[in-house]
Amino acid sequence: MLTIYTISIFIVTCTKDQSVDNSELIDFSKLTNEQVIEKTAIKDASIIEELEYMRQNNIICPKKFNELHNSGIVKFTPTEVDDYLYPFLMCGTNDIGVTRGTIRNQINDLKALKEQGSLDERKHRKYKYMYASAGGTILVREHLALPQAWKNATAEACAAWNALGFKVKFSGYCSSNNNYLANEIDVAYDYVVGGTGNTVAWTQPISSSGKFSEKILVHKGYTGSELSAEVKRLAMVHEIGHAIGLMHTDTNDAEQVPNVVCAGANKTDPFSVMKQSGSKWLGFSSCDKQVIDFYW
Repeated sequence: MLTIYTISIFIVTCTKDQSVDNSELIDFSKLTNEQVIEKTAIKDASIIEELEYMRQNNIICPKKFNELHNSGIVKFTPTEVDDYLYPFLMCGTNDIGVTRGTIRNQINDLKALKEQGSLDERKHRKYKYMYASAGGTILVREHLALPQAWKNATAEACAAWNALGFKVKFSGYCSSNNNYLANEIDVAYDYVVGGTGNTVAWTQPISSSGKFSEKILVHKGYTGSELSAEVKRLAMVHEIGHAIGLMHTDTNDAEQVPNVVCAGANKTDPFSVMKQSGSKWLGFSSCDKQVIDFYW
């Protein structure tokens, strides 16, 4: 299940009196981190660290990186520290936001791993049943009632999995009805039992060894803000991972993947598509690929 947490935006833009002379603007995207620290208008060292982390991991585009460092305007109250949303970071039509708490958790995870000398040892987990190691092509059937944006996301997710080049492949197609069929993954638009307003989608657990899940539900009861096409794609990539037996990397409710270097420690892979929540599609992490290669 993938859950998206969205909150109000609290960023303040420049007013006329706060405007900056364009001739004095600095292109921070071309500076080293040390130079950024020296020249930035931001006074909070933690915010500087968070923006640098987002720059290094392509979570923020150069334009927004420059805007924030030149203006120095990133405001939130003490009670909003973790829930503050860094908004509109990618400068595109699919602009997204990510909470400050998410960024801080990822930074702290990486610091802890570096201190332990085990940066590549990140936790990946699997369900008790997995899709057959021989692989094969799985048909992904999009129900008639599935909104077009989610059909697009499903097709893009199948393409992303197929681009990995492993033995498990996915072939999506549109159905003329909403019936459930055996031996295919049905992607339906329906209510998830036990789901909340923040629940985006859910995948039925695999029934036996060698099989795959035959049902992914896009939650009809989702009441959060409208999700970008990018986040919908991430959600479907994540749910397809569940459909073949991969579980959340940041919970303790499933067995760890054995015999994989990056899965040895009880640490979170901050870039995995199998994290329980997410707000941006960054592709498959290196550990994701190692785990998938181990099984298929």
